[in-house]
Amino acid sequence: MFFRKKQPPPQKVETEGSGRLFIHFSEDGWSALQDDPAQPDLKPEESGEAVNINETGAARMETIIKMAARNFSGRKLDAIKSVHILLDDPIVQFADAKSLPVNIHNPSALCEFGARYLNVPAACYGNRNFGIFARGDDSRPPQETDFISGERKQDGIYAFMDARQIRVYLSLMDDMALKVAAVTPVGDLLLRRSEARPNAAYAALYIAADACYLALANSGVGSALVRTIPVGLMTPVKKTAEANSVTTAEALAEFHERDYFSDIRLGDKTAAADLLTENIYQRTLAPLLKNYFTTIAETLDFFETQRISGRPSGIEIFGDVERLKGFKELLVRNLGIPATFPAESLISLFYKSAQSPSVNLLSGATESLLTIGKKKYTFSREGFVSSADLARETLSVENARLSKQKEQSRVSRLRKTGKRPSGETKKKAGGGLSLSFNRLFSRNKQGEPVSDDDDLSGESRDNDRQYFMLFGIVVVGLFYLSWMQFDAVDADYQGKISALQNEVAKGHNLRKELNRSSRLPANLAPEFNKVLWSEKFLAIASDMNEAMWLTDVYLSDESREIGSEAVVSKKLTLEGAVLPSFDGHILKIGDYIDRLIKDEEFFMSDFREITFEGAELDAAEEDHVVRFAIAAWYDKNKRVHALEKEIEAGSSPLENMQSKVDKHNKLLDKSVGGGN
Repeated sequence: MFFRKKQPPPQKVETEGSGRLFIHFSEDGWSALQDDPAQPDLKPEESGEAVNINETGAARMETIIKMAARNFSGRKLDAIKSVHILLDDPIVQFADAKSLPVNIHNPSALCEFGARYLNVPAACYGNRNFGIFARGDDSRPPQETDFISGERKQDGIYAFMDARQIRVYLSLMDDMALKVAAVTPVGDLLLRRSEARPNAAYAALYIAADACYLALANSGVGSALVRTIPVGLMTPVKKTAEANSVTTAEALAEFHERDYFSDIRLGDKTAAADLLTENIYQRTLAPLLKNYFTTIAETLDFFETQRISGRPSGIEIFGDVERLKGFKELLVRNLGIPATFPAESLISLFYKSAQSPSVNLLSGATESLLTIGKKKYTFSREGFVSSADLARETLSVENARLSKQKEQSRVSRLRKTGKRPSGETKKKAGGGLSLSFNRLFSRNKQGEPVSDDDDLSGESRDNDRQYFMLFGIVVVGLFYLSWMQFDAVDADYQGKISALQNEVAKGHNLRKELNRSSRLPANLAPEFNKVLWSEKFLAIASDMNEAMWLTDVYLSDESREIGSEAVVSKKLTLEGAVLPSFDGHILKIGDYIDRLIKDEEFFMSDFREITFEGAELDAAEEDHVVRFAIAAWYDKNKRVHALEKEIEAGSSPLENMQSKVDKHNKLLDKSVGGGN
C-alpha cells in the first residue's frame, strides 16, 4: 500500500506533419508562409527582423537563420513536412546554358566549373529548363542541333554557390534542416517572372539591405542574366552615418523622416565653386548613386547589344524602397526606363510559384551537405537521407536491375530456341581456363553474355578461380617489370639532363674566362658575346611550372620609346598556357616572370627587361586553359657592362688598399699645401 507500482512514461507518438513551410531569408530578416492540405486557409505570414543592423555578410545571414530556426521548433516543426527556402546571397552566381563552357549533362564537370568560377574548394549548383525549342524549330542555327533526331538543345539556367556556406546554413537550422526540400536563390524567382512574357525582354530589380539583384531575361531566346550590385538600401545610410560620425540607427531614423535624395545632383560638376557650396550629403551620396545607376545602365546595354536579347520596355522593382523617404522617386528619375513597384512581397510570389520548376541548390551537390553528429546526409529527390542508407538502396536497386535483365535475357533466349542449347547443358571437355574465357567472352544469339549457371558447375568454377589467380599474378609481375624498366629509363633521362646542364654551365664559365682574358683580340670579342639559345631555352624550361607549357616562341623587331627617342629593339616573345588554379592564374604567370628575372646568370644576361603582354581564358579548350604572352627585350650591351662591373668588383684587396692610401695621401698634401 505504501509502494505503488511505477507507471511507465507515456510513449511519444511520432507523427509526420503534412504542412509546407515557405521561408525567405533576406538581408533584413526572415518572412514565412505556412500551409496545410488539411486546412484550406493559409496561415498568417510570420516574420522577424535582424536586431544588429551593423552586422553584414554571411554573419548577418547566419544570425537570421538562427532566429527563424528558434521560431519554428517543437510543435510548429512537427506540423511541417517540407521546408522551401528562398535565399538572398550575393555570392550565388548565375549562368545560362549558352554561356557555360562545359558539358551541362555532367554533374561533376558542372561542380568543378562552379568551384573555379567562385574560386572556392567545392561548389554545388541547381538548374532548371528555361526556354523550350521543340523538334522542327528552325529559328536557331543548324549547328546548334544536338541530336540526330533533329531535336534542339534545351536552354537552361544554372546557379552556383559555395558548398561550404550551404553546409553552414543547414547546420544552423537544427532539426529543421532534415525537412529542407529546396534552397532557391532569389535571382531565380525574379527570372521566373519573365516566362509570363514570352519573346520579350524582361528586367527586375530587387533591392535588399546591402546589395541589389538585377535580373534580365528573354525566354524566347533562352538568355538570362543576374547581376549582384553591392549597393543596397542600407548602403547610403551607413555612408552618411560614417561621414557624420553618428550611429547607423540614428542615420536610418533621419532617412526615414526626411528626404535627403531630392537635392542630390548626379550630373557632372561644371564649376569648382560647387565644391564649397555642396553639403555633406551631396559629397557622400552623389558618387555612390551615380556609379549605381551607371552600372544598371551598362548592364542593360550589355544584355541588349552583347547578348542580343533585346531591351526591356520596363523594370519591376522589389524591396522595401519606402523605408528611405524619397528613394523611390530617385529610382524613377534616374533609371532611364519605366519602373513599376509590384505590391506583392517576394515570399508571396515564392509561395504562388511553388508548382513551377525552380532552381534547387541542393540538387547539384556531389558531396554530403548535412552532418548531424557522426551521421552524414545526402540530398535526394525525396529530401535528405542517410548517406549510408542511400548507398545501400542504390546498390540494391542496381542489383535488382541486373538480375531482372539477366532473367529476361535467359527467358528470351529459351523462347527463341525452344530448348536449352547443347553447349549449355553439357560440360565441355578440358574445362579450366579455356572454358572460363569462353564463358566470359562468348555471347548468345541475342548478344547477351552467357550466365554462370548455364554451363558450369560449382566444382568447375572453383578450378577456374585458381587459373584466374595465376593469371592475375602474371599480370602483376608484368606490371612490376615494366615499372622497373621505367625507373631505369627515367634515371638515364635525368642523367642526360644533368650532363647537359653541366655542359651548358661549363660553356658559360669558359666564355666568362675568354672575355676576361687580356690576350683576346678585340675583333673576336663579339663572337664570344653571342646569345647562346641552348642555355636560354634550358632556363625557360627549368623555371616553368608543371601546370604550364609553351605554345610558341619567336624573335621580332619592335619599335618603342626609351626616354624621348624611338628605337627599334629585338623582342623574344613567349606564348604559352597555364591551367587555372585556386591561387589564380595571374599569380602563377607572375611567379614565372619573377623566376626568369632573377635568373641573371643564364636568361637575363642578354635581356634588359621582361614585360607581361596579357592573358585570356580559352573557353574552346576542354580544360579551360588560360593563354598568356610575355616578352623579353634584348640588350646587346648588357653582357659587356655586367662583365666590366664584375672585373671591377673582382680586384684584389691589396689593390683596393693601395688605392685608398693614395687617395688619403692626396687629401693630406692638399690640406698641408693650403688647398693648392
